Amino acid sequence: SIVYLKEKLYNYYYNNTSIMNNYKENQFVVQMEIYNSFKCTLLNTSQRSFLETVGSDFLVEVVYGVVNLSNRKCKYNYKEKYQKVLNIINNETAREIIKDGNNSSIFIKIFQILIKNEKKAILFLLVNLNLLRFFTKM
Repeated sequence: SIVYLKEKLYNYYYNNTSIMNNYKENQFVVQMEIYNSFKCTLLNTSQRSFLETVGSDFLVEVVYGVVNLSNRKCKYNYKEKYQKVLNIINNETAREIIKDGNNSSIFIKIFQILIKNEKKAILFLLVNLNLLRFFTKM
């Protein structure tokens, strides 16, 4: 069933200066290093549940690693972007996060499936057609 309401129930604010709208050169590598630091520090402590909690936050960072490449300020050519997508898909830490991470966002879940199943051509196409910009503005 579909119901139409005249009242606004959701208001989206688009921020041009947000992290999703600015290219960050080493963002993916830095986030994977931070995750590994958390993991090494917390794995053998009573704070292990904290590691499981932050794992889902880092799932967003893995997806952002791909989204970041679609930013118009990213100066990589097609070949370099393709290699960056491959690097994300093959990154051991990212694969661990993708395997174990959980997030309620449908956008994140779609990318989790694409990365987990190594759908590099689809990811590369999304990056180069700037379709990711459309999804992040929804």
